[in-house]
Amino acid sequence: MFPNDTRILIVDDMNMMRSLIKSQLRQIGFLKFFEANDGHKALSILEQAHSAEKPIQLIFADWDMPVMSGIDLLTIAKRNPLLKDIPFILITAEGEPARVKEAIALGVNSFIRKPFSGAVLLEKIESVWQSVSKKAA
Repeated sequence: MFPNDTRILIVDDMNMMRSLIKSQLRQIGFLKFFEANDGHKALSILEQAHSAEKPIQLIFADWDMPVMSGIDLLTIAKRNPLLKDIPFILITAEGEPARVKEAIALGVNSFIRKPFSGAVLLEKIESVWQSVSKKAA
C-alpha cells in the first residue's frame, strides 16, 4: 500500500468532489494533499512539486473539466519524462468503451466510476499500488 505520507494531487472542477475524495483518503489514512480545479492548475502544481524535490506521488483527476480535462492532463503527464511514472487514476461518470480504451492507451493506471464509496477508492488504490510495485521490482 502507498505510505500514509504519499503526496496526492486531487484534480476536479467541483470543490465538493475534491473535499469528498480528500475526506475518504483521510479515512484510509493518507495525510498529504494538493488540489487543483482543472488540469492546467494541476500541471503547475506537478511542476512546482517536482522543482521543490517533493514530487506528487499519486494523481486522482476528473475526466471532464473546463480549461483542461483529466484526459488532457493524463496525455501531457505521460509524455513528460518527469511525470510519466506518477500513478494516475481517472474519475468519471462515463464508462463508454471507446473512451476507456483511449485512456488505457495513454497509460492511465485505473478508473473510478462516479458515484463511488470509500471501499471502492481503497480497492483502486491497492490495485494501483500492486501494479506499480510489480513494475518497480
